Amino acid sequence: MPKESNSRNQILMELGIMGLTSLPPESPHDINDLADQIARGQVGVLKENEEVIRLGRSIGINVYYETSNGHLFISQEERYVIVDGRTFEEYLAGDTTVLRPSSPRQQGFSVNERLNVDDTKEDLLSGAVRALREELFDFALNRPENLGKYQDLDSNLAANLTATGESFLLLREKDDPSSGYLGIKSKITVYPFQIKFNPLMLTPIQVDTQGKPKSLIEHAGKYVNIHTWHPVV
Repeated sequence: MPKESNSRNQILMELGIMGLTSLPPESPHDINDLADQIARGQVGVLKENEEVIRLGRSIGINVYYETSNGHLFISQEERYVIVDGRTFEEYLAGDTTVLRPSSPRQQGFSVNERLNVDDTKEDLLSGAVRALREELFDFALNRPENLGKYQDLDSNLAANLTATGESFLLLREKDDPSSGYLGIKSKITVYPFQIKFNPLMLTPIQVDTQGKPKSLIEHAGKYVNIHTWHPVV
């Protein structure tokens, strides 16, 4: 398939030659989005038994927080879409009707993030650090009160991340509701990691009066993911 330098039109042409010219209208992402992902090196495709398959690599991270009194929490992602005609700023002002639930991911990790399909361009640890920064911390880091803080965040994340097992293959069928690309099968190689935060680590995680970590927000366009904390029992 085309390399990252190839244009969207070139990639669309090659997809068409492979027999893929569109995705169903109910798919969250369309054929142009798929071509853009291929151009950025986030996914690849192959033809297998006369069917186009979407290929990817992904980091899956379970994220824990241990309080000063030994209580352990795990982060879980809640996915939302901003209602048409509403704004993210309205949500920040306290209006929760701005959001409607979106399909949950099926991988079972706190954080999931795509890696470059070329493993020479992004190693696993770098990808895991990027995943945590983008999904958990970018919104908080860009708040005015946090600008310039947490200069050592990436190195702290890297030092505390651990791989938790062998990679495994995640298969998604064409009609899998958790897929952003309905109408095309996906094969994703997942690399599992974990990290455990605590009050002594310098991060943007805030805690309430009981020491429980507060939710973290990820915002990208019309999508809002809220990472909430739940007791580990």
